[in-house]
Amino acid sequence: MVIQAPKGKRPYKRSSKSVEQSKAEITKLLREYGAEGVAWTDNFATGAVNLRFVVKDAAGNATAYSITPAAFKEQHRSWDSVEAREKLVEAPNWPRAMRLLHAWLKTKLESIAYGLTETREEFLAHMVVRDVRGAESTAGELVLHALEMGGGQLALEAPRKREGAVDAESHEVR
Repeated sequence: MVIQAPKGKRPYKRSSKSVEQSKAEITKLLREYGAEGVAWTDNFATGAVNLRFVVKDAAGNATAYSITPAAFKEQHRSWDSVEAREKLVEAPNWPRAMRLLHAWLKTKLESIAYGLTETREEFLAHMVVRDVRGAESTAGELVLHALEMGGGQLALEAPRKREGAVDAESHEVR
């Protein structure tokens, strides 16, 4: 089964909020729920937007998360100055995309804050990690690549907890 939007549904169509307003609300939301830092990146050449934020756990360990929102592409009429006429083009609808991102984040943050789930579990696919070569990626990108390379199998072993075990850096594991 392929998950797709129901026919005729156009979420956030009536939103009157600009991209900048939505980004400000998302930043405020993340700060209210305890994010240590928030950064937005806009790639003007590709049109891509990225949100990064850092959250500390109870032990004070910081984890970064990186989210690239869906572009919410749709068809609309636009003026083509080369051909001097209107054309039907498919382009991102960033105001709608940012409203979707806001709603998605709010649901996740509330789920974490009220004990339904944990931060790392909820945002695991978006956790910023480094691969064995030191290249930055997200955990989701690494796992998806490993699944593709392994023909749908992922050769990972569940962590084992042993009392008094010592790891490679000679730190006690509890």
